[in-house]
Amino acid sequence: MVMWPHLKSGATAQLPVSQATGRNYTEVEFWGGGRQAYQQESSPQREWLLHYRGLSEDEVTVFLTFCEEHAQSQSYFVFEDPMNGQTAEHCLVIPGTFVARMSNSGVGEVRVGIRSVKD
Repeated sequence: MVMWPHLKSGATAQLPVSQATGRNYTEVEFWGGGRQAYQQESSPQREWLLHYRGLSEDEVTVFLTFCEEHAQSQSYFVFEDPMNGQTAEHCLVIPGTFVARMSNSGVGEVRVGIRSVKD
């Protein structure tokens, strides 16, 4: 499986990193007015919001190419959690979260969200 790209320094992310964990539920309403929520998956989804700053043009291009390829093929990749070093398999780029910019001085910035859909 393909790994999330690293920076030239070897790091997977720059701090601060926003991380969230959650589960999807389906709620059923009964005839008498009672409700019951059912968990849709057995393992929680994890998400990371990454913000890279001070990137070279080459680093921005690597992230741009990687995200475009995975968005088109909708294939999974492996992401190393920058908080604890554990790897999360079956990750996807969260649609609509990828933003890449280059300033006039040649300094780049990338924002992207990653979701682990199953472990």
